[in-house]
Amino acid sequence: MTPSVTVEPIRGSRTGIRLLLETVLIAGVYFISGKLGLKLARVHESATAVWPPTGIALSACLLIGTRAWFGVFLGALSVNLATSSSWPASLGIASGNTLEGVIGCLLVNRLAGGRNAFERPRDVFMFALLAAILSTMVSATMGVSSLWLAGTAKWSHLGSIWLTWWLGDLGGDLVVAPVIIVWGVRAAGRWDWTRLVEGACLLGVLFLTTWAIFGGRLDISSRHYPIDFLCIPAVLWASYRFGPQGAAVSVLLLSSVALWGTLRQFGPFSREEQNETLLLLQAFLGVTSVMAFVVAAAVLERRHASADLSRKLEEVARLNVRLDEQKEEIATYHTLLTHDITNFATALLGLLQRLLLQADGPLTAKQEELLRRSNRQALEMNRMAENARTLVRVRERELPAPEDRLRVCDSLGRASQLVRDLHFDRLFEIVVECPGDFEVAGTPLLESALVNLLDNAVRHGPRSGRSLIRVRVAREGERLAIAIRGGTPPAPDRIRQLFESEFTGRRSSSHGIGLVLVREIIERAGGTLGASTVTEDGGETLEVRLSLPAVPNGQRSGRDGSPRIPGARPSLSPEDGVPDPADR
Repeated sequence: MTPSVTVEPIRGSRTGIRLLLETVLIAGVYFISGKLGLKLARVHESATAVWPPTGIALSACLLIGTRAWFGVFLGALSVNLATSSSWPASLGIASGNTLEGVIGCLLVNRLAGGRNAFERPRDVFMFALLAAILSTMVSATMGVSSLWLAGTAKWSHLGSIWLTWWLGDLGGDLVVAPVIIVWGVRAAGRWDWTRLVEGACLLGVLFLTTWAIFGGRLDISSRHYPIDFLCIPAVLWASYRFGPQGAAVSVLLLSSVALWGTLRQFGPFSREEQNETLLLLQAFLGVTSVMAFVVAAAVLERRHASADLSRKLEEVARLNVRLDEQKEEIATYHTLLTHDITNFATALLGLLQRLLLQADGPLTAKQEELLRRSNRQALEMNRMAENARTLVRVRERELPAPEDRLRVCDSLGRASQLVRDLHFDRLFEIVVECPGDFEVAGTPLLESALVNLLDNAVRHGPRSGRSLIRVRVAREGERLAIAIRGGTPPAPDRIRQLFESEFTGRRSSSHGIGLVLVREIIERAGGTLGASTVTEDGGETLEVRLSLPAVPNGQRSGRDGSPRIPGARPSLSPEDGVPDPADR
């Protein structure tokens, strides 16, 4: 049996062939464009104001990688040897051209967004600064130095040679490189016929405008009127409507027509010295290119931001729908839960009453205490459920219809009696000082707030001994102030958090939904509340102050419709702890 042999492709050879093709292509394009550029050399055979190879080298390094340096070096060496027979000067110039492309590539990759340098205005400016201005100084400096060391350039001419060299390279980076980079990174998308027509009209307008200024057929061109700025609107139009690709095409078209006309001594930049003419043209084209790509990048960035915002708004809308569904579910669970708690509390109260009615003989002290505690817990469960329902109504702005007038003293009396019934097994006294027939308006749930505040004061009073709770009502201008003093105050850093739903820490259950409900009721009625620690009878106690809009004196009261009081239901009497059977 003959063993089978599997031949695997050698990826290294494919990579080598690809690298060879890339090197040959870069070197060939560099050589051809370099020969064309050197035909315009005036101050020196190796220095020209139009040098496209700089843009080709930079774009090759950005698109392919720094491995393109060898193709750049071969192309630069070949074009310089074809121009000058000096090997040392050609090697120096080729090295400068290669370093220029590699350094520009590294700087743009690190600080200007790399191949995406034309998608943000900041990156466009950084590209112009790092690649077009700074990296080109390397090539100009090394090239001029090589010419001087080789003896092919005089010292007195180095300044003009360096400026020409630098501006030529700058133009290559600002005009040629963006075209290759933009179209190499971003392929043309699908355009409908309307955009194709718009693009064709745009290029037509730009061509006719540029031709009128630089073509030499009209007097404005042959007389060198300084109207080159008339080309800018069409370029900006292309940048705004078609982004970086439109800017690249429009700048390339403008550069081609303007260069063709300027070489024939037409247009606003025509001078007796052709090198000066070309330098002025390169400066104009460089500024126009930066302007066009900044506008294109700003529009593109805005489109990306708008698309991102649209996606986020869609996500927010989806989350809002889901949130509404969850809120409905939570509301349903909340309603069921509070309903079950109320039913359980009612059933427990009924069970206690039946136990008392069916009891044989008098109850022992322990049995009576257990019944008192059970009755109190049932009332507390019912009050908590009512508080929860009231808080939901308040927060959903489903308050009961506000009464025209509400007597504060009557509300305090009912709230005090409910708290006494709730805490029948504690020794405390509630002293209310309400000297006048004070009334408030628009506060339908005032009694709910007063019940919770009085309950909080009782809960935080001393467990042993008799505690005193003082309530003072006074008029302060057009407002009514209610001060409730009693109970042990919390830590100073927690006093201002008493009425916040986010309040956490070691606390009893009274520092919870009840006080949050108080805040909601008072603030929605246009009032304010605050808490502080005061000294009374040699000890510290908590004082809560409410401020509500008061009804002016002299006005008659409206109907006395008292809102329902949370937890108001039959309870054991304070004297013997036995509920009245008639209240079943």
